[in-house]
Amino acid sequence: MINFKISVIIPTYNREKFIEKSIDSILESNEENIEIIIVDNASTDKTIHKLKKYKFDSRIKIYINSKNFERSYSRNLGLKKSTGEFITLLDSDDRLNKNIFKLFRKFYSENKNYNIYFANFNINDLNSNLFKENNYSKNFYDLKSISYGNYLSNICVFFRKNIIDEIFFDEHKDIIGIEDYDFNIRAIFNYGKAVKFSSKPLGTVTEHNNRSVNVDSIDQAEKRFIYFINK
Repeated sequence: MINFKISVIIPTYNREKFIEKSIDSILESNEENIEIIIVDNASTDKTIHKLKKYKFDSRIKIYINSKNFERSYSRNLGLKKSTGEFITLLDSDDRLNKNIFKLFRKFYSENKNYNIYFANFNINDLNSNLFKENNYSKNFYDLKSISYGNYLSNICVFFRKNIIDEIFFDEHKDIIGIEDYDFNIRAIFNYGKAVKFSSKPLGTVTEHNNRSVNVDSIDQAEKRFIYFINK
């Protein structure tokens, strides 16, 4: 098995109820050759206070923005600060399975010809009950298949670092909400199809009322749609 460094980038804003579980889910893997890059968007709740307990772990780097620049900016900052051979992204209210890194390394050791790798994940409610399964039947996603929807989403996806340095997230305010879909399309367009490394769900998205997708306005959605289509 190949023991390359993996960078996990977590943008966060006002996630005091979730951020510890998110970080702890990574630490439970007992991986040594990882780095966790947390970028806080000037939270106004107790998120920053919750992060203080992690500052003594050498694998964890914490950056705090002077104001809320939104998630694309924070992810891009994390990408610039990252030093891993592979990058994976995690929202601060979601969690990873403790075996995800081991399974990814094992699959990669036998399948090194791709730039993008993904696994299935679940969506749970606040009581950890299954809300929805995202079990992708396809073993690959190319440009045509991903054009039907953001099947890769923003969890359990590993990108080779050298391609990330050429893409980055669009920071325009009107695309926030589907910035990950835009990113995934450009990644596949430029660097080839994504390959599934595990059918087993290796991540958990938490469904709750304050998820960005649930607090959207019709006006924001319309602006986002127009910007995205024009782009």
